[in-house]
Amino acid sequence: MKQVSRYLFVALFALCAMAAGLRAQISLDLRDADLRSFVEIVAEATGRNFTLDNRVDGTVTVIAPGTVSAAALYEIFLNVLELNRLTIIEGDQVDRIVPLDIARELAPGERVRTAGGAFETRVFVVRNISLSETVEVVRPLLPAEAVLSTVEQSGLIIISDRTENIDRIGKLIDQLDRPRRTTIETIRLNYSNAQEMIATIQSLAYHPSI
Repeated sequence: MKQVSRYLFVALFALCAMAAGLRAQISLDLRDADLRSFVEIVAEATGRNFTLDNRVDGTVTVIAPGTVSAAALYEIFLNVLELNRLTIIEGDQVDRIVPLDIARELAPGERVRTAGGAFETRVFVVRNISLSETVEVVRPLLPAEAVLSTVEQSGLIIISDRTENIDRIGKLIDQLDRPRRTTIETIRLNYSNAQEMIATIQSLAYHPSI
């Protein structure tokens, strides 16, 4: 039943994408979805052709508020591939999705980044403050294995990281993005860990009597 439901979802998505064109907005709320099905969604939305190595497998969780454009979806897709130790070898007509460990052999000289772990990819919309200011605050709070990218024209921040850390970052972005008259000031920490400091500050915010 789960297999049938997944294919029905992909088929319905394809029909909607063809009817609305490549500029259609896509809703993303995939939880433990088949990675190959996600590739099909991206192919339909962007008009790109993909061929998958037989070792491409697994599930993904991708959550975005509201809807995203096809261009933003592709940026999210690249993050998801990277976190699953996959990459794209671009071709004239078809792009190949392959494991990172064989990418160098297929595309000599190409820089390949690695990341790992059971991560989640989530999209945040920044409406009231500068995207660059938000990234400046958020980036130091991410571990080395996390991936952060932006879609400037849509005001999107795409983060791939462990769920618990993304939850903390999401609360911080929500606080930063509230309409205000004051500016954001970045404070460099010399002796404290940034992630531990933000957790302490947030706990104080939720317990004003302390």
